[in-house]
Amino acid sequence: MLLIACANVANLLLARAIGRRREIAIRARSRRGRGRMIRQLLTESLMLAAAGAVLGSALGIAGIHALLTVNTANLPRIGQDGALVTADWRVLLFAGVVTLLTTVLFGLIPAFQSSRADLGATLKGRRQPLR
Repeated sequence: MLLIACANVANLLLARAIGRRREIAIRARSRRGRGRMIRQLLTESLMLAAAGAVLGSALGIAGIHALLTVNTANLPRIGQDGALVTADWRVLLFAGVVTLLTTVLFGLIPAFQSSRADLGATLKGRRQPLR
């Protein structure tokens, strides 16, 4: 499931980078090099992933609290009023590490793809095939 979600987000990032091809070409023609462009695009991917991870964790914690508002009197091993059911910091840490690794992996693909564009053809407005 994570692989499918990452592939979809990478596809969206690639489509966004294709739409920004002219902007990237102009920045590459100026004083900025390819490495700087890749860092910028990777930073954008990391910020997007961080926002998603925070939102997902907050929704998960809110979901735990919402489920505990249901009558829990007959459920074993949850403690008094659900005191033993909480978000585990190890699970949140694991989710954060997985988010970081998949973001770097799937964020680099569109970054490299868009930074390899033919600058001359892009600036002249010609369409280029995807590589």
